[in-house]
Amino acid sequence: MLLSFDLMLIGIFTIIFIVIQILVGIRIILKFFTYKKVLFIQIGIGWIGASTVWIGVAVDFISVLLFNTPTPIQVHLLIIGGVLPFTQLCWIAAITNLIEIKKSTRKLMLTIGIIIACIFAPIYIYISMTNPLVWGEKITPIQLKLSFLNQIHYAIEIIIFIVPGLWFSKVSMASNQPDINLKGKILLSTFLISIIMTLLELLSSGLLMYLIARVIAVLVAILFYIGFMLPNRVKNLILKNQ
Repeated sequence: MLLSFDLMLIGIFTIIFIVIQILVGIRIILKFFTYKKVLFIQIGIGWIGASTVWIGVAVDFISVLLFNTPTPIQVHLLIIGGVLPFTQLCWIAAITNLIEIKKSTRKLMLTIGIIIACIFAPIYIYISMTNPLVWGEKITPIQLKLSFLNQIHYAIEIIIFIVPGLWFSKVSMASNQPDINLKGKILLSTFLISIIMTLLELLSSGLLMYLIARVIAVLVAILFYIGFMLPNRVKNLILKNQ
């Protein structure tokens, strides 16, 4: 099975994005051993989990290259949606820990998240295995066109991911510490660009728009690492110029 040039580029950039996303997540998780704070594990898992939306494309791309056939649509669906609700719980737990909110409010948010995940995940998996067309259909060997119902589902998942990120960015930008303020600005840019990337993914059906979205995804992964970790070289360069 031969892939078109556009699909090859989409597959390549998807893999680049996922590799960067996973490496960034692992790098953040490893900070736990330095600072002994669980939130680094939570942030890392949440960030890696966000990449599962695109891992289905990467798996199909590799499957076509190695075995000349994509994976069944059920596998694609399970990869992109089966674990996402639970990894997002880690993300929410970490962000609400970084932002000063009442413990009761944080507990309520996490409880609601756990209930929704435990109800939705089994339903999603069951439908994926028994009637996958409810969630979408393959439009190319490596791409899935989401149904309207699944578009709503992913829009909600993205909102759950981006809104806490914007919230944390705003709080960081209000800090009087130059490095924290800088982190907030970079992260704000990251999450705003993520909105553009998401809209391209959900609203477009053209291969060019999908490719642009993948390129933007690579940029988002790099910006998030810079904004969250703020390497000294970057911090010194930017603050010195300011």
